[in-house]
Order: sequence, then structure tokens, then C-alpha cells
Amino acid sequence: MSKNIREQEIHSEDEEPEYTDDEIIKANEKMHKIVMKWLDCDDKIKDLSKLVKEQRKEKATYEKNIIDIMKKYNVENTIKLTDGKLIKQVTKTKLGLKEETIEKSLSTLLKNPTKAREITDYLLDNRPSKEREYLKRSVKKKPSVL
Repeated sequence: MSKNIREQEIHSEDEEPEYTDDEIIKANEKMHKIVMKWLDCDDKIKDLSKLVKEQRKEKATYEKNIIDIMKKYNVENTIKLTDGKLIKQVTKTKLGLKEETIEKSLSTLLKNPTKAREITDYLLDNRPSKEREYLKRSVKKKPSVL
């Protein structure tokens, strides 16, 4: 490969490609259509999310009432249904690690608050992080009518 061709390749990668007015217009039209479809999906998701939130809240109220009755009247943990069973279960989950929990546990274990603080800082400063790109919609608020 000659030197001129290599220089041309290097320069062509650095330069912005030139588009015709027609290409720009078509790209803008395509982008507009895609954005409108994205906004439509976003609106539908918001509406469905509201409905799901309301249903979950209602379901949680019924669930609490059912569990309270089961406890009060010593009902078994399983209620037979026509299409299966309703089973009361208990699960335990660990809470997230907080800075103060880490430091307190290390202080107790190491019996050295200074070293515990140093290790806590190291752990917090060196935690892996994950980056994600996404679109966030900002909607202008409608003026309130009094």
C-alpha cells in the first residue's frame, strides 16, 4: 500500500462524512417517526404501570387481610382453590450493606476502629460500577388550575 493511500485512509476516518440535503431530510423524517413511536410506547407503559401499581396495592391489602385471618383463626398455611392452592410462605432476605454496617462489623471483628474505617473506605471506593445508556422523558407540567 502506498503512503498516499494510507494517509488518505487516516484522514477519511478523522473527517466527518458529508451528507446531501436530501439524506439529512430523510434521516430527520426517519428520526421523527422513530421518536413518535418511542413516545407512544412510553405513554402506553406509563398508563399500564399506573394500572399495575393500583392492582398491586389492592392485592397487597387483600393479602394482608387473608394472612391476618389465617393467623387469628389458626388456618393452615395452604388454602385449596378450584384451580390449585393458595400457600402462605415466609422468606427471609438480607438487607443491603450500608457503610455503617460494614464499619461496625469490621470494628467488632478487628477490634481496631481505625483499620475498620480504612477497610470500609477501600471497599466503598473500589466497588465495581455499571454504566447504562437510556432515554429519559421530561414532560412539561401543566399549570394548576385553582
